[in-house]
Amino acid sequence: MAHDDSENEIVVSVCCIAFNHADYIRDAMDGFLAQNCNFFFEILVHDDASTDGTLEILLDYERRFPNVVKVFAEEENQYGKNKYKGGYFSFLEGFARGKYIAFCEGDDYWCDPGKLQSQVDYFEAHPECAETCHSAKVVDGVSGHCLGIMGMGDIPCDIRMADLLRKWSIPTASRMFRRDISKGYLDFKEQIPKAPVGDFPRAIYSATKGYIHYEPQCMSIYRFRTPGSWTAGIVGWKRQVENSSNWLEMLGSIDEVTSGCCHSQIVDACVPHVRKIEAYQGISLRQTGLAGEAVRRFTVIDWAKLILSRMLFKLGFAFQMEGYGESASRHIVRCR
Repeated sequence: MAHDDSENEIVVSVCCIAFNHADYIRDAMDGFLAQNCNFFFEILVHDDASTDGTLEILLDYERRFPNVVKVFAEEENQYGKNKYKGGYFSFLEGFARGKYIAFCEGDDYWCDPGKLQSQVDYFEAHPECAETCHSAKVVDGVSGHCLGIMGMGDIPCDIRMADLLRKWSIPTASRMFRRDISKGYLDFKEQIPKAPVGDFPRAIYSATKGYIHYEPQCMSIYRFRTPGSWTAGIVGWKRQVENSSNWLEMLGSIDEVTSGCCHSQIVDACVPHVRKIEAYQGISLRQTGLAGEAVRRFTVIDWAKLILSRMLFKLGFAFQMEGYGESASRHIVRCR
């Protein structure tokens, strides 16, 4: 276990964000501290005015590991106030000293003590790589039952922008970046004002600076739909329509920022979001920009899903996904 003793060069800055994660944060902190590597690292944690004891737990770690752990605590919750451009991770990056930056949210954790070492070793051998990531085991945020694996496949691969648009399945707790490249992310993000999730535009940014290397080894745990999390908050047709609308706007901004270099893949990525909006809002997007292009790419299956969803919705029902990944199932629920 190699930590910062304040006299040595920091190689990795671990950035963690937390809010009301008292039931989970010890797993995250212990996973950081268990890393077995031949370099020094620091742990930076942001607490957004938790009310459940999360901050007290974090301050205990800071007291016990004063040269390793640094806690940044808000007196008042800042979520949704746009106080920090780029989000809390970007705030922590402003204090990072490491050559590389690793992310983990406070309700997730690392389960492999060799995670940091393996990612740093890859970076050192491949200077053209902008980001590294790996797969994660997905567990139910309440029951703890295993739901599956989140990742980009079963074999190591290098991911480009077009790949991300076809399939985006990179766990937050798996990601590591070069800090010198990461510094330019805020300027990039300012050109994408509506982003329903912060991970995706950052992945696109990494792909514009090189490539993202993926390893199928499972080295972290992703808790799915923990109470208060983003995934727990998009249940229900209204939130899903809002989420799809935001995705359409974000994809349009990405198309502009990247000068249309992956325009065809962006149009394909719009298809499920356009279908959902047309089904539940009963409006046509067929004459509007990217959405119009997406409609023109509808397959027979897309049209069948749209018609069925619209018929059910008129009767007061909607489809709702239960579970995660390949084990997920679609249920019909009353929506009004």
